[in-house]
Amino acid sequence: TVQVPVAIAAPIAEARRVTEQAASEVTGTDGLAVSVQVGDVAEKAVWLNVVGFAPPGSNVAEIASEIRERVLAALGDAGLLPE
Repeated sequence: TVQVPVAIAAPIAEARRVTEQAASEVTGTDGLAVSVQVGDVAEKAVWLNVVGFAPPGSNVAEIASEIRERVLAALGDAGLLPE
């Protein structure tokens, strides 16, 4: 599970769509199933939980790092990260 912040005023459905798309583009992960759920809500951010189910033998730490990197870049490009 990877947690990423989204601006409190951001459209959550759009943030979930961007997050799921970016997480699904992780390289070398045939069979990776991704789910994006709304987690905690704070004063300035909503936290999205990106849950990935990888096949046995997958490098989970590497997958989580790449998911985090891709999702944060995509949310930043879409202007959905908190300030």
